[in-house]
Amino acid sequence: MAALASVALVVAVVALVVSLTRESSNGTTTPSSSVPSASIVSSVTVPDVVGKQATEGLNSVAATGLVAIVTNVASATVPARVIQSQTPRAGTTVARGSTVTLVVSVGPA
Repeated sequence: MAALASVALVVAVVALVVSLTRESSNGTTTPSSSVPSASIVSSVTVPDVVGKQATEGLNSVAATGLVAIVTNVASATVPARVIQSQTPRAGTTVARGSTVTLVVSVGPA
C-alpha cells in the first residue's frame, strides 16, 4: 500500500512539473509565466496562546499551520498545563510551517 502511495506521489510531482514548464522555440525549457516565484511563501500570524490550557494552545497553533515545540517548566505562579510564554510573540507574521515554542507550566517543583 505504501509503495502505491509513493508511486502516486511521484506521478503527481512529475505531472505538476510538466504542467508548470513549457518548451521554448529553441528547445530549452523555461518556467511558465503563470508559475509563482519560489520566493513566495504563504505566511500566517502567530496566535496568542499565553495563559491558555496547553491542549487549546497546541490546537490553535496547529490550526494556524504552524508546528509547536513544547518545553515544560516548573512554576510556583502559573498553574500546571497552562502556557506561560511563547516564541515568536503573538501577532508576528511567519512562514506557514514555522515552529512556535510554547513554555508550559508543570506547576510547582
